[in-house]
Amino acid sequence: MSNKLQTDVLLILLNAIAIIVVPILIVCSLIGTLFTGDTSPHKSDDEMIASFQAHKAEFETLVEMVKQDKNLKRVDGNWIDPKELETIGVSQTRIANYRNLFRATETPRGFSHYSPNSILFVGSSRGLAVSGSSKSYVIFLNGKPDKIVEDTDEYREITATELPNPQNKYPVYKHIEGNWYLEFEAN
Repeated sequence: MSNKLQTDVLLILLNAIAIIVVPILIVCSLIGTLFTGDTSPHKSDDEMIASFQAHKAEFETLVEMVKQDKNLKRVDGNWIDPKELETIGVSQTRIANYRNLFRATETPRGFSHYSPNSILFVGSSRGLAVSGSSKSYVIFLNGKPDKIVEDTDEYREITATELPNPQNKYPVYKHIEGNWYLEFEAN
């Protein structure tokens, strides 16, 4: 086989590999990001409290919206619960309004309102739902949380099983003001 023919065969083979491998790598990367979330560290308590203070009016607007849309349990950047908005009387425009406020309040993972006692606005999440962590703003509509700490930052790099005192399981909360708290959760 001549050198030119060998070179041509090699180039065809490399192109074929690239056509197959590159899309697979892209898909794997996207799937990995979907399941693991952001890899940067959670913001500090001080950073989150400063952001809360700067956007307090927007947070209060979000709380009123969630109270009005009592059958809407979760709005994230790209999914909602329940999926069928028409069954609960919530429009796509309303969801867009939520998402605009999430951007303003730096809560890209939206809100969760499965408990009648609180509304959670997710500031950041890391890892998988079964093995990860999140840091959020929470307003307690009734009562207050049990595990209030001075600083959630010290809990950032350990998991619940690594805590020295087993009764100090997550979530932990730091008081901001009124009924507002920071929440750090890990599992």
